[in-house]
Amino acid sequence: MLERLTFVARIHGEVKRAYRDFELVSATAPFVPHIPVSEGEDVVIQAIDLLPSLSAADAVAVREQLAANGIFEIPFISNFDAGFHEAAGAGLSVPPIEYVTAGWMSSMKVYRKALVRSA
Repeated sequence: MLERLTFVARIHGEVKRAYRDFELVSATAPFVPHIPVSEGEDVVIQAIDLLPSLSAADAVAVREQLAANGIFEIPFISNFDAGFHEAAGAGLSVPPIEYVTAGWMSSMKVYRKALVRSA
């Protein structure tokens, strides 16, 4: 990506001004696409709660329906973040962490935090 920016910056000066030192800023929060959530929170929570008891095919169908309604599994984050994670066991998670149970979020709200523990 930086090679492409350098190439384009030779032609377009505004690119060089936008990426001064050609460093890309990394986001501190996980990204999920912004899709308006059309279901109520209670329906979303019920669907999430059902997932562990479903067959593989049914779980895929529910995940697809959640995604169509703007609800996604929280992408993996290697460091503990209280906004997206809940510590399992003694309540202390030291990086690196691993997910015990998936969390779920939309672009605007965390519906269920991911349960994590130290790896």
